[in-house]
Amino acid sequence: MQFNAREGQLVVLGEQHDPNTMRFDQTELRAVLYNLTTQGWATTGELLTCRSNQAVCVAPTGSIVCTGGFTCGSHELEQSCEELVVEGSHSMSLPAAIVGRFGHSLLPVYGRHLLHLGGSTTPAKSTEGLLASVELYDSVAKEWISLPSLPCPLLHPGVCGA
Repeated sequence: MQFNAREGQLVVLGEQHDPNTMRFDQTELRAVLYNLTTQGWATTGELLTCRSNQAVCVAPTGSIVCTGGFTCGSHELEQSCEELVVEGSHSMSLPAAIVGRFGHSLLPVYGRHLLHLGGSTTPAKSTEGLLASVELYDSVAKEWISLPSLPCPLLHPGVCGA
């Protein structure tokens, strides 16, 4: 599950659980929105690629953006980036991130940008594959820009905007 807030909404993103088989559906990734004002849940569409250990945030446009993680049911690292447009509930591919990763953070910044940082490229519990790289996605130009690296690699970085 991933949680992000924007204008009184929380986004929860994860694999759908089948209560009959007690297994997770490894073919679709669902998103639900919780409105803090009305205290109600709303479902959205599904993303194009089912994944786990992804990063998700609400973009300045109001759509949900998902990056990285592993393809559901495997340890294949996803480099793809997707956008789920909440109104109309359709998904579209965005340009792939510069580095595929998991255990990373994604945060909206500067009105039209998304900050993508930290994480790892290997599922092993070691320092091999840890990332200090930082990327900025420009939602208007639809491109990724490399920024200076973090002073040290970070796995599951906690990030908040000011």
